[in-house]
Amino acid sequence: MAVDRNEADNFMRLDKRSFARALQDRTNGLLGEVTLETAPEAWPLKALRAEKLTAPRCALMAEAAHVLHPLGAQGLNLSLRDAGNLADILIDAFALGLDIGSRTVIERIVRQGADIEPRLDTVLETGDDIVIAGRTAAIVAAKPIIGPEIDADEILKAIPGNVLDVLVDNRNLHGRSIRDVADRIGGDARGVFLRALTRHGREAPLSADTRIYVGDVMTLVGSTHNIERAAKQVGQIVRSGDRTDIAFLAAGIAAGLLAGLVSFKVGGIALTLGGGGGALIAGLLCGWLRSRRPTMGAMPPAAQQTLSDLGLGGFIAAIGLANGHAAWVAIQAHGLLLVGMGLAVTLVPLIVATLFAYHVLRMNPVITCGALAGAMTVDAAVTGACEIAESQTPVLGVAVPYAVGNVVLTVLGPIIVACTFVG
Repeated sequence: MAVDRNEADNFMRLDKRSFARALQDRTNGLLGEVTLETAPEAWPLKALRAEKLTAPRCALMAEAAHVLHPLGAQGLNLSLRDAGNLADILIDAFALGLDIGSRTVIERIVRQGADIEPRLDTVLETGDDIVIAGRTAAIVAAKPIIGPEIDADEILKAIPGNVLDVLVDNRNLHGRSIRDVADRIGGDARGVFLRALTRHGREAPLSADTRIYVGDVMTLVGSTHNIERAAKQVGQIVRSGDRTDIAFLAAGIAAGLLAGLVSFKVGGIALTLGGGGGALIAGLLCGWLRSRRPTMGAMPPAAQQTLSDLGLGGFIAAIGLANGHAAWVAIQAHGLLLVGMGLAVTLVPLIVATLFAYHVLRMNPVITCGALAGAMTVDAAVTGACEIAESQTPVLGVAVPYAVGNVVLTVLGPIIVACTFVG
């Protein structure tokens, strides 16, 4: 028999004879005379519910989602209701041409002027004013199901929306797809949407299978509270400012110059990084430090672009002034041979690498173009590849070849010149 907790405690204090008599009275004698063969036992009657009913492209229903004690006689009824409700949702989504697994979130519910906490088990009622976050196409297409859009500035003001950059430094997410990352973050990703993914200063294409790496910057959209909650699982929020960290920048430049002054001999050849090599090593070190501590080394994008433009222009001008005469003399002396050798040295490695990537590695040609542009350390080539492809896909192949190319170019340059001079 089922009784409340207090009455159960009273029953359990009875001896066998008294318990049997009380049970006989409770059943109005329908069972006849009752005797107990064993001592009475009691079990609490509980209803169990899964902590989380949905996940990306997954929904629990029936007794996988909730369990009631048999005396409630509602297990089958609720299971049938779950199946019916889920079927209605899927049919409506299919009829509207929506992605059944797309994420939309109810951020706020206002019912008769009072706020209702938007929990997973909250039931919407006719007349509720709700704030929905998600893909615009999904929200607009769902209008026939949800209801008309309303002018509710006061409701929206209570939800502080924000767009924040988050640096990925959680190594458990390194190399995982966006779909896997969303699954791992779980409920903390509720109400947070990925707007852009930046890798080495360039925007990477977004899809469910795009992989995330440590050092990437994710641009997240949502309420401030939701983004801060999700960011704890991903990495650190990068709060950009309008001031340059002069101390960090000056220390990096000084360290690079000092490193460039160091020289050592291998056999009869004196090797040194020089100013360029020292600056490269210092830049790599400072970049690594900033990836670990995003609060260090802040520099506004406009300042970065200005320094990049001035540095590139100054470099080209310096090379021209220092070597222009010698280059002209070499062209006069060797003519087309020099031009032909330059073309061969430039094009042959690119052609061989392209054929190897396509026939042996089976790489996507668009990504191969990005990798070759990175290996040549030519930013303009990367931009050109993206423009021709009308996509940011070439960026996926830039990172590693660009880093290796910079190091090899800086280190091997002095070695080749020294070997040529000695020879």
